[in-house]
Amino acid sequence: ADYQGEFDTLLDPRLSVLTATNTSEALPGPLTPMSLDLQLGAQRISNEGMGRMVALDGVALDQHTSLVLGVLGHCVYINASVGVNIVENMPGWDEASVRRDAYGNIPDDVVFRPQGGPPMPQGLAARRSTLTATARVIARARKFKEEAEVVNATAKAESLTAEQIAALDDAQLHARALLWRDRLAHAWSVASIGVMMTGAAGAIHERGKDPEHVAVDVELLESARTMLAVERLADELRGDDHLLKLAREGDVEALRAASPAFSAALDAQLDLMGHRGPGECELENPSFSDRPAHLIGSAAAAAQRPAAAREPVPALRSRTGKMAAGAILARERARDGVVRYTHDLRLAVRERGARLVAAGRLDASDDGFYLTLDELFVAPGDLRERVARRRTERERLQSIRMPDVVVGTWAPEGVHAEVTVGDTIGGIGVSAGVVEGRVRVLRTPDDDIEPDEILVASVTDVGHTAMFGYAAAVVTDIGGAASHAAIVAREFGIPCVVDTKHASTTLADGMLVRVDGAAGTVEVLEAPPA
Repeated sequence: ADYQGEFDTLLDPRLSVLTATNTSEALPGPLTPMSLDLQLGAQRISNEGMGRMVALDGVALDQHTSLVLGVLGHCVYINASVGVNIVENMPGWDEASVRRDAYGNIPDDVVFRPQGGPPMPQGLAARRSTLTATARVIARARKFKEEAEVVNATAKAESLTAEQIAALDDAQLHARALLWRDRLAHAWSVASIGVMMTGAAGAIHERGKDPEHVAVDVELLESARTMLAVERLADELRGDDHLLKLAREGDVEALRAASPAFSAALDAQLDLMGHRGPGECELENPSFSDRPAHLIGSAAAAAQRPAAAREPVPALRSRTGKMAAGAILARERARDGVVRYTHDLRLAVRERGARLVAAGRLDASDDGFYLTLDELFVAPGDLRERVARRRTERERLQSIRMPDVVVGTWAPEGVHAEVTVGDTIGGIGVSAGVVEGRVRVLRTPDDDIEPDEILVASVTDVGHTAMFGYAAAVVTDIGGAASHAAIVAREFGIPCVVDTKHASTTLADGMLVRVDGAAGTVEVLEAPPA
C-alpha cells in the first residue's frame, strides 16, 4: 500500500535513519496541512540558525536546514543521519554520545551514515571550526535566559483575543498572521537552543563530584501551570457538593453564576495557561480557553483527592545545579512562547476560515486547517476540493500506527498481542515511585481518566498534565527523560514510565498493573473486570 502523504518528504537512501522519539510529544501526528506548513516552516528556519551556530557550512548546512526534520505519514521525524553531523564540530560530542543521549531508541547496530557524511573540514580547518562552534555556543548560552524571557514577554504582549482578531479587516488579519508566523520561527529557534542548553547544563552538573538533585520550583515552571491550575480550581470546588456537581457536568456558565469566586479563579488560570491544551501544537486542536469545561472536569476529579501538600523546594547549593535548573526554566519559557504564537495563529485561521465560509468559498471555518497559510489568504479556485482531499487523506493516515524509528523504508506498525497477567512491559523510568491501579488508555484529546487510574497514552504533552493531578501513574509509548511531561511528573512526584513502545496498544482498559517509575516497568497483575 502507498502510505505517502501529500506533505511527506521523500527518503534519501543515503540519509534514511529517522526517529520520532523527540518530536512526537511536541508535534503529535498526523498533523493537518496548516500545522505542517507553520510548525515545520518555523523549525526549518530555526535549524538553519542552529547549523550556523555550530559552524556547519556548505552541504552540511544545507542538509541541517532542509533535511534534519522529515515528514512521514504527516508525522514529524528527526533525521538522525543528518543530525549526527553536528558532532564533527562540537567538543566532547561523538556519535556514541548522540546515539545514547539524543537518539537512544535507535538500535546499536544501525549505521547512521552508511555512505558517509557530507564534506567536513579536516586537520587545522576542523580545529578552527570546532573553536568557532564552541565560541558561538558559549556566547549564545550567556544570552539564552534573556532571549527566552524576551520571547515569552513578547508573545504575551502581541497576543489578541478572538474578539480582537474578529475586529481586524482582511488586510490587518493577513498582516497579523504573517507577523505571528515570523514570531513562531524565532520562538522555535530559542526553544530549540534551549534543548541543547538544558542537555549541556545537565551533563556538566552530573559530571561533577557528588552532584545534588536538581529540583525545580513548579511555581516557576511554565509546563507545570496546567497542573497547578487544576490544583487551584480543585481547591475552590473541594467540599462544595453543588459546585462539584456542576463541574462534573461541565456546565461552565452555571458554575460561574453559582460562584463568582470560582469564576474569578478560572479567569485567572486561563489567563496564565488557557492557550495550552492536549496536542497543543496542532492548530486544529482546541485549547483550554476554547474548552474550559475540560479543565474544570479535571479539577472536579482532582477535588476527590485531599489537597496537595508540597514540600518547599530546597535551594540549590552548587553553581552547576543552579545552571541546570535555570536552563530548564528558560527552555520552558521559550516553549510557552511557541505555544502562545501557535494559539494566536489558531485563532487567526479560524477567523479567516469563517470569512471564507461567509463568502461561499468554504463549508466550515475549520476547513482552513487543511490549507497552507498562503492558500488561506490568497485563495486558489479549488479550495473545497483541496480541503476534501486532504481531510480524507488525514483520516486514512490516522488509521495507521507509525513506527518510532525508520531505517531505510517504513511501513505502519503491526498490531502487538495484548499482554496477559504476569507479563511485564519495560521502558524508561523517569519519575520514581511504585503504585498499583487500573489502566485507562487515552486515544483522543477528549479522553479522560478517573481518579487513581493509570494514565496510558502513546505520547503525552503539557496539555495532558491536567490529568496528572489525579492519575496514580503515567505510562507512554514514546518519550524521554527530558520531555515536558517527564519533568512535570518528577517535580510533582508522580511515578512515570516512558518509551515502552507499545503500552497503549497492549494494555487494556481496566487491567490492574503495578508501575515502577524507577525501574521503568509495568507489570500486569489482574485482567480487566468481566
